[in-house]
Amino acid sequence: MGAEYLPLIRSLMGLDAPIHLFGGFAEDALLTGSIQRQHGDVDFLVPRTRLEEGLRVFDELGFERPEIRFEPSPGMPLAMGTVRDELDLELGVVDVANDGAVSFTIPDERDRLHRVLMPIDMFSWPQVELEGINVRTISPLAQYQIRAGLSILGSMGPLRPKDVISQAALRERFFPGVSDERLQPVVEPI
Repeated sequence: MGAEYLPLIRSLMGLDAPIHLFGGFAEDALLTGSIQRQHGDVDFLVPRTRLEEGLRVFDELGFERPEIRFEPSPGMPLAMGTVRDELDLELGVVDVANDGAVSFTIPDERDRLHRVLMPIDMFSWPQVELEGINVRTISPLAQYQIRAGLSILGSMGPLRPKDVISQAALRERFFPGVSDERLQPVVEPI
C-alpha cells in the first residue's frame, strides 16, 4: 500500500539536499502521519536554482539520471523522474524569484503558458512524521494550491476522485471556513 516506498523516503530525507515531499505521501504525512492509500511514486520538489543538487539525489540513491517527463517550455522541465526496482521517483521543479516568490509554469488546456504563484510558506513548513520518519513537506496551502492551479488551467484534465478527496481533507484539516476564492492560487498568463 505504499510501505515499499518507506526506505526510499527515509533515504531521501536523510540526504543534505534542497528537497521537500509533495503529492500523496506529503498529504498522508500532513493529514495523519501514516500511509492512507496506494501510491505509485514519490514526488519531491526542488527550486530550479538548485536543480543540480536535486538531480544528485538520484545518483546518491542509486537511480538512473532522470528523464524529462513534462517540459512546458524548452529548457524548463517541470517534472523529471526515473524508476528503479519498480520504485518511481519523480522530481518537480519550481521557480524562485529574487524576492522569494515561488511559482511554476504550466500550459492551460489550449497550450497557453501560465505562471501559478505559490504561497510564501511553501518551503518553511515544520517537519512532520510519516510512519515514524521525519519528513520535509511543502506547506498544506502549497499542496492544496498546486492541485487547484492544475485544475483551474485544465491542462492535466479533471481532478481524479482521489485528488478530490485529498483536497477536501486538506481543506477540512487546515482551512475550515476559508472560502474557495481565498484558497485559490494566483494564476497569471505569460
